[in-house]
Amino acid sequence: MTTTCLLFFIFVYTTASAECADQQQANANLTGLNGVSVRAVACSESDTSGDVSIDVFLDRKRPTTLHTDYESPAYVLTLDTSITFDDDKSQGLGVSTGKGRDGTGMHYWKVPRTGVPIIDLGDAPALEPDRFMHGAFSTLVSSTGMYQSIRYFYEIKHDRLVATQAVGFSPVNARSYAVTLMEITYSGESVAKQKRTLSIERANLCMNGKIACW
Repeated sequence: MTTTCLLFFIFVYTTASAECADQQQANANLTGLNGVSVRAVACSESDTSGDVSIDVFLDRKRPTTLHTDYESPAYVLTLDTSITFDDDKSQGLGVSTGKGRDGTGMHYWKVPRTGVPIIDLGDAPALEPDRFMHGAFSTLVSSTGMYQSIRYFYEIKHDRLVATQAVGFSPVNARSYAVTLMEITYSGESVAKQKRTLSIERANLCMNGKIACW
C-alpha cells in the first residue's frame, strides 16, 4: 500500500511539473501603494496558450491571487504597474495576455488604496491615459478592410473597461487620410458619426495620440 501511494505521488508530481515545463515569472511593486507587491507566474498549457497566476501581497500578508490566460506562440509575461484609474485614486495593474490583432492584449485590475477588494476590469489592448478625453484610455491597433488602423477609446463602466469610441484612419492619397469618428454601441457595433480629411502629418499625430482627433 505504501509503495502504491509513493508511486502515485511521484506520478502526480511528475505530471504537474511536465504541465508547466515552460514557465515565466515577473515581480513588481505597485508604484502608487506602499507595501504592495506583485508576483506573476505564467505557465504554458500548449505551444500557443497558458495560464497566468498573479499573487498580490499587501504588507506581506497572505496574498490575494488573481488569474488570467494568454494566447500567443511568442508570449512574453509583462506587468503594467504605472496605470491608474479613478483620477489617480486607484492603482491599476495590467498583465499581458498576448491577445488581439497586434498581440498587445492586457488584462487589467483596479487596486483601491486600501489594497482590497481588487476589482477585475477585464481584457483590453495595452492602454494609456488619453490626453484629450478626461477619464478615458486609448490605444492604436492595426486593422483590415476600410481602415488601415483604429484608435480605440476605453472607459470604465460598471467596473469593466469598455470601448466607447473609435477613430478609423484610411489613406486617401499620398498626402491625406480620411478620418472617421465612430461610436461603439453596447453590443460592440461601430457606428460612424463624423468624417474629415487630414494631412498625413496631422493624421499621424492623431493616430499616436499627440493631438485631439476631434
